[in-house]
Amino acid sequence: MSSSERASGDGRQHRNFVAVDGRFGELGWFAVLPDLAGRQDRSELRAVALHSRVEDLGDGRTWKLVSTSSSGLSGLREKTDRRHRWIVAPGLPRSVSRMARLLLVRHGQSTWNATGRWQGQEDPPLTDLGRLQAAHAAGSIGAVDAIFGSTLERASVTAQIIAESIGVGPVVCLPGLVERHAGEWQGLTRGEIDIEWPGFLDQHRRPPGWEDDETLLARTVPALRDIATSVGDGDAVVVTHGGVIYNVETRLGAPFERIANLGGRWIEVAGEELRLGDRLDLLHGAEITIPDQI
Repeated sequence: MSSSERASGDGRQHRNFVAVDGRFGELGWFAVLPDLAGRQDRSELRAVALHSRVEDLGDGRTWKLVSTSSSGLSGLREKTDRRHRWIVAPGLPRSVSRMARLLLVRHGQSTWNATGRWQGQEDPPLTDLGRLQAAHAAGSIGAVDAIFGSTLERASVTAQIIAESIGVGPVVCLPGLVERHAGEWQGLTRGEIDIEWPGFLDQHRRPPGWEDDETLLARTVPALRDIATSVGDGDAVVVTHGGVIYNVETRLGAPFERIANLGGRWIEVAGEELRLGDRLDLLHGAEITIPDQI
């Protein structure tokens, strides 16, 4: 393994075990010291991922890859290359816990954000400021394993700008990440809604075509779980929309608070469970725009 590969790896050390560049799949591996490879007690092994790379630690000791079935280590065979000696075998107990971290990011400012129009699933492009926001926010994201986006242009272009800036890609766009449908209000300003639908906004009422919370969750949560499955125990950026982020936050117990363009929220996904992480300001107070339509 080259030094550049080692530098890009996500090292996780636990007693005598280390995993680098982990990815989970139906099969997986355990990284162990050579003198532990023959042990049958799986409690001493740390789960890492299929196709992980395992590197020497600073003390120069060589590590190996092994995997187990429910009956313990089995079918072992040894593999050697110029740097490492590996033990390779199939199987990983399904009880091993896996957790992905997803950074939900609101897209950059769109033309309708700038003019105060409710977008929903309409598809206005980014403004020049929105593109600049995406480029500047990329510098705050750091190392991630993958980047995803909504299929709507304002999100997919934001994701592409970030991906090109941080050197991760290609961007994978998923329809489950698109904004909540705003029904008959799409394309209208708040003033126009007050004229055509008097009292609705003040009373928190919505038009008949509005996509309700449960319907929105029914498509966004499976999309997030699919992303988590694809990155295993890695990190991913997910460029989506204000309505999607608000709905996930509220469902996970956070109070409503408006999020800016290129604002972010970490969530953790472990199996069927979603957990709330921190809110982030990826622009550090500069070039902030906070749409108030939704």
